[in-house]
Amino acid sequence: FGCLLGAVCSLYDLEICHQNIKPGNILVKDGRVLLADFGISHMVICRAFLNRLPPRIDGSMREYYAPEVDEKSISSLPGDIFSLGAVFLEMLITCAFP
Repeated sequence: FGCLLGAVCSLYDLEICHQNIKPGNILVKDGRVLLADFGISHMVICRAFLNRLPPRIDGSMREYYAPEVDEKSISSLPGDIFSLGAVFLEMLITCAFP
């Protein structure tokens, strides 16, 4: 959990919004946790500009999106935290770890 949280915090420090945190994008190699698939990520440079961007919705990962993203709002850094929490909850309930 800590390694994955650290990866997301590093993105947050760089003001990068991943937008696609889900179990399929969490890789473990040689004991290191890696976050993959930055295809729809963006930097949060100007929030006013981001408010005009269309939301990124993909039905295959909808269960990991924050409610405001599902309501056609822009995904954001807090949305990534929500997605991370959904992944943690799934890991705890299913005892399945990447």
